[in-house]
Amino acid sequence: MLDRWVRHCNKLLNKSKNNEYVTFTTISCNQISKGRSQDITDDPTTEEIETTLKKLKNSKANGTDNIPAELLKSGGDRLQQWLKHIFSSIWINEETSKEWLKIIICPLHK
Repeated sequence: MLDRWVRHCNKLLNKSKNNEYVTFTTISCNQISKGRSQDITDDPTTEEIETTLKKLKNSKANGTDNIPAELLKSGGDRLQQWLKHIFSSIWINEETSKEWLKIIICPLHK
């Protein structure tokens, strides 16, 4: 699955301003799971979701769903359980919503 993600990103984002190719590097599962007590093949835990939500920065631009980080952070246990259910389903089925494939890229000229 990681290789498929790398190929997808290379296909979408492989050109720079000078038409030079940018290559994403595949990292090993050991690098990804460094510091994790569980195997990388396990679905995300509630603790991981809680930790990740706490790391979200406030007052940043919303995504295409218009859900601000502050709302996700203040959702409490019930939201975390709901997110765990969704993420576990995605993890097991290896399928996401097509809406999650939409991104907004805003180039900032210096």
